[in-house]
Formats: sequence, C-alpha cells, structure tokens
Amino acid sequence: MRTYSRNILVLKYKLIVMSRIWKLPILLPDWVEVTINWQYIVVKWPKWQLDYTCPKWTEIKLVDKEVLTSIISEEHKNLWGLVRTLIDNMVVWVTQWYEKKLHVLWVWYNVKVNWNKITLNLWYSHPIEYVLPDWISASSVKDPKWNDILSIAWIDKQRYEK
Repeated sequence: MRTYSRNILVLKYKLIVMSRIWKLPILLPDWVEVTINWQYIVVKWPKWQLDYTCPKWTEIKLVDKEVLTSIISEEHKNLWGLVRTLIDNMVVWVTQWYEKKLHVLWVWYNVKVNWNKITLNLWYSHPIEYVLPDWISASSVKDPKWNDILSIAWIDKQRYEK
C-alpha cells in the first residue's frame, strides 16, 4: 500500500480516490430555518426542530442558504465528514420523516393503531400494547391478501427515549 498524495490511495493495483464530502456545503430549502450559536446548531421547520452540539474543534458558518463546516485543528480531520453529514441529515429529517414498514404475514397475527398506541395480537395470551412518543407516528393498513402492514415514521434516527 502506497500513498501518493493526501486523497489518492493505491491498494493492489487499484486507484481509490477518497471522498471529499466534508468540503461540500449543505444546501437549505427555503422553508427550513437554521440558527447557529457558537457550537450549537438548531434546524427548524414549522412543525419540528432538531438540535445538535458540535465538537469544539469544528466551525460552522451560515452563508446565504448554505451551511459550511470547517475544522480548527488537522488532527480531527477524519471526523470532519461525520459532523457535516450529521448536520445534513438534520436538514433532511426535519422535512422528510424516516420510515420503516413491517409486514405481518401470518393469518392469526393482527396489528391495530389507535392515535399514539400500537396493539399487537401475536397469539400470546394477551395483546401487546406500545404507547408512542409524540415524535413517532404509526399507521396500519391491510394489503390485498388481508395481511397487516405496520408503518412507523419518526423524525430523528439518533433519538432514543425509554
């Protein structure tokens, strides 16, 4: 393995150009509002808001409708792309929810959603009930074969509450 320059790496006769995602600006849609206070960034939409405290070795700037990230010291260059991607994901998650679908395929299994409560009948002696926080939404529909499809959507993939 030989390194020719900072961004080109040669592994067994293959030339690999390393990613420069950290240099790209984060473009903001018109309806998203961003406020930056030193290392603390808040991304707002009319209904939701996400916040993130950046490490002390990063700099964040808001120029027109773009967010620019940079680092203070070279020793943390490997985490620069991570910080930029986390801020970019906040902009995406505020406008588009992250969604997963669960197909309940067996005949005797049943899923019902009432407001913020999911009831699962999975052939136990009792139904299983989950109460959802306000930042998670759920819906249940039947497909043409009469199987239940449980759809769960939430705003932040990093958020976890018990």
